[in-house]
Formats: sequence, C-alpha cells, structure tokens
Amino acid sequence: MVTASAITLVFSRPRDPHAEPAFRHMVAQIVQAVGGLPVLIVPHLYDVAPQGPVFGYLRQVVTDMILLAPLYPRAAQLVLRANGLRFRLVRQTTDQAEQSEKDGARRLWAFDYREYGSFEVLQNTIAALVARFVRGVQPLVDSRPVIEEVQEDVRPRWYPVIDDEVCVNCLECLNFCLFGVYDLNKEGRVFTAQPDQCRPGCPACARVCPTGAIVFPLYPDAKIAGGDSVEGSGDSQVIMLSDLTSRSSEDKRRSNSLLIELDQSRATSHLSADSQSAEKVTDDAFSTERADVPEKKTLQQWLREAEDEGP
Repeated sequence: MVTASAITLVFSRPRDPHAEPAFRHMVAQIVQAVGGLPVLIVPHLYDVAPQGPVFGYLRQVVTDMILLAPLYPRAAQLVLRANGLRFRLVRQTTDQAEQSEKDGARRLWAFDYREYGSFEVLQNTIAALVARFVRGVQPLVDSRPVIEEVQEDVRPRWYPVIDDEVCVNCLECLNFCLFGVYDLNKEGRVFTAQPDQCRPGCPACARVCPTGAIVFPLYPDAKIAGGDSVEGSGDSQVIMLSDLTSRSSEDKRRSNSLLIELDQSRATSHLSADSQSAEKVTDDAFSTERADVPEKKTLQQWLREAEDEGP
C-alpha cells in the first residue's frame, strides 16, 4: 500500500498497446527524477470499472496525488470523483495543504501527458512540482521507489461524468437522454445511475447542458472533453515553472523559461483496451535498460499515431 508518503504519483496507461514503450520510458524517467516517492501504475483511468481492483486500491490511498493520464486535468478529476474519490484540482502554485484540510478534499495535480512532445520537459515539470509542494518528505535520489502496478480486465467505456460544482440541477440531461443514463438521488440531485447505458460516441446531453457540467472525457471536442474551464470551476490551470523550486540548479535553469498550460485543446482517442490481469511489479520492470526506449522526441508522435489508428 502506497500511503507512507505525503503524495502518491499515479500513471494511467494509454489504451493502445503501440504507445506502451513510450509510456514505460516516460515512467522510468519521471520515477528517476522524483527519487523515492511511491508510484502507482493503473490502466486507462476512464475504462476502469467502478467496483474493480483499481478504484478499490485507489480508495485506500490517503495522500495527495500527482496524476499523469491521457485525459484533460478537469476530466481526470471528474472521473475520480465519479468513483468516490474527491480531490481538489490544484490550479495555482500558491496552493497550500491547509486548504485541503479545511474543505476535506485532497489535492490533485493532473497532467495530460499527450500534450508533451519531450520527456525532458515533463520530467523537469514533475520534479520541480514535487520539490515545491511536497512537505515533510525528502525523496532520496539513490533510494529505490516503491512502484506498484494494479491491473484489471478493462474494456473501452463511454459514459458522462458530472461536475457537481457546476451543475445547477436543471434536469435537462435527465429529460433529454433516451437511454436511462440519468436519475435522481435521495437528495433530488441528478446523477449518472446507469453510465454504461450511454451510446458510444454520443455527447448530446453535454450539448444541452446550460452550464457545461457534463463531460465526456474522450470526445474530440475539447470543451465537451473537459479541456476548457467553465464558470464556477476555477481559472485556467497554469503553472509557471519559474515559481517552483527545482531539485537541482540544472533543473532550475532549464525550467525557468517554461510555461505549462494544462488546459490545452487536444483531440482524444476511441481505441480498444489492452486487457490485463491484476498483479504487482517492482521498479526493475521499468528500468530503461530493460525497456524498448524510444527517442525523447517520439513521445507525442507515438501517442498521436496510436490515436490516429482509432475508428
């Protein structure tokens, strides 16, 4: 169980197996950069079953989280929330843990790794973020991080997630949907009662939602996929790396000129899932010596090509 640290680093795998070598190399580089932080690798977060082993495991993790996934940050937050994991999406470099203690929600730093064409940029971003925000934890470069992989049999899913901080409970979605996806809970609030009843590729309810509270994380339109901030959900998620303290002077030199926009528009995929059985692995499986290591510049290329092969 990865709960001994103040923060857990979670990697969500891409759907397409052709992107796996690039993903594994990305994991290896970032793990090396952050030292001894606990690391968790899971399947594509959107495809994981609500009552499956992955979310069962994540519900036991009590730390703040840095999440790297092929999802927009807001979409990733809402997928976690839909499965009983409430995190507050960090939107500024001045965020402090005291606010999480007040509102009862843990902090989430979410990164859409599809947006990074360079391993080095993403690696330095995460290293600087860890050095700036982690409190009471001193990762050791020479220490062996705790790396665990929780896998499950997954299939491609298609379902909406609701931003309850933006939803005004107008019931437009409930009245509009023909497939019985929505219902009212005991408090009279609309919720996704039968998410998998949704027809693959259909975003109609998101289009009729007056506040943009309904998100389909894999829809090609960035606004519907959670790529754009909406009124009531906070400002654009911008982190200036020059505001962060790097782990080394070299990291600081490289990071000072970088501006990371986490709300970038990006079309996403509808690819088939790579089903696996549950298991745990050690960090030896992710060493660059044993992985099929691509060039740094190919991360975005691998993922883009995998997406372009979709139906």
